[in-house]
Amino acid sequence: MKKSSKIIFMILILLLGITLRLYNIGNYSLWNDEAGQLLAGLAPKLSDTIEIMRTHAMAMPLDYLITRVISQYSLSEGILRLPSAIWGTLSILFFFLFTKELLIPFKDGKKISLIAAFIFSISPIHIYYSQEMRFYAALGAFFWLVNLLILNYLRSPSIRKWLTLTFISIIGIYFHPYVMISFLNGFILLIFSKQL
Repeated sequence: MKKSSKIIFMILILLLGITLRLYNIGNYSLWNDEAGQLLAGLAPKLSDTIEIMRTHAMAMPLDYLITRVISQYSLSEGILRLPSAIWGTLSILFFFLFTKELLIPFKDGKKISLIAAFIFSISPIHIYYSQEMRFYAALGAFFWLVNLLILNYLRSPSIRKWLTLTFISIIGIYFHPYVMISFLNGFILLIFSKQL
């Protein structure tokens, strides 16, 4: 398969992914946690938003900040959930790039990565969580991006790659602390890279 064909397939997979994540995104009312996040975003002052956020389980500031900004323009469920659909679609891209990088040694690695990205793009559970105004989709996007950056760093370490990894990881952790789990994957990759 030619490189241009793979790029076209990946673009089609991403278009399918965003379409599925946008389909009916605003058809359902906000549920409890979403409503709580919106109320925090609508607080009169940013300090009030942060204060309310601190009372919510696993809440991190960047997701609430995005809700705060968007709620200034629209209170439509679909618009409020739009960032999650975008994060969910970015997850597909980062997952593809990670698996492609991981499978470089294998002859059909790029094809397998495309198939995996396609399956990921139509995953009902991933679509569901990409349609919630919560941190789940952002967690997935940063998880795969940080894993990709760790893999790239381990393959050819440099100060620039380390700084990029650190910066993106910090941003990701401010969306959800579980992004730190990526470093466990990095440790495992490091151990196996020494074995090979």
